[in-house]
Amino acid sequence: MKHTPGPWFIDTTNSAAPFGICQDSENGWGIAEVKTFAPEGTDAGNARLIAAAPELLEACEKALHWHHGDKWRDGDSQQRAAWEFMRDRLQSTITKATGED
Repeated sequence: MKHTPGPWFIDTTNSAAPFGICQDSENGWGIAEVKTFAPEGTDAGNARLIAAAPELLEACEKALHWHHGDKWRDGDSQQRAAWEFMRDRLQSTITKATGED
């Protein structure tokens, strides 16, 4: 599944959607709007998290790639368990974001 490439940013210039997530500052291509249905005071934080999504996905993909080639697999059982947890969490996050297994 493809998504609109980043970086995304928060557009606060539209009073109808005070936390709009956009991809292109010139054209203002909209990605999402954070509505005020969330608990009070969380709109800006939710908008920042959504706007960071492309960079977060890229970081997860790079970290997972790095983990595939690391030496932690040869460590003790606690190190292996930590590596396996991180690998599984990264993979599930990437799958959730991309819709691909």
